[in-house]
Amino acid sequence: MVEADGSARRPLKAPAAHEPVVPASADAVIAVAGLNGLGRPLTAEHLFRPELWSRVTGVAAGAPITAESVAAAALHPEGLLKGCPAGARGILFLNRADAPERRAAAAEIAARLAAAPASRVCRVAAGRLLPAPALEVLMTRASA
Repeated sequence: MVEADGSARRPLKAPAAHEPVVPASADAVIAVAGLNGLGRPLTAEHLFRPELWSRVTGVAAGAPITAESVAAAALHPEGLLKGCPAGARGILFLNRADAPERRAAAAEIAARLAAAPASRVCRVAAGRLLPAPALEVLMTRASA
């Protein structure tokens, strides 16, 4: 396992041109998105590189970050799974699914990705560490 990129302690991030550095031999890439960023304004306080997120998702600076925009970022070639080698499995882990509204948002994101015909995402899981660890697979498709 290699951590290819970080988000400067923010729940969400859009990768720069030089990121992430994923080995060509990787057979799976796990993109992590923090659901605690949903509903917050698209600013540098809540999202690393908000200008790139805006370009990839179409969300205007200062507008609320939505489940729809997380799904759009997962679908865009320059988004959350950027650098995923051809043939590698794209997995989206939705972190901080620790409240009913966040679990509902995770289900919405998974449904949007399941309905997208050209998605690189083959699995969506949501989970949390506190107050007790939990993990749920929300969507699986045979291949991306």
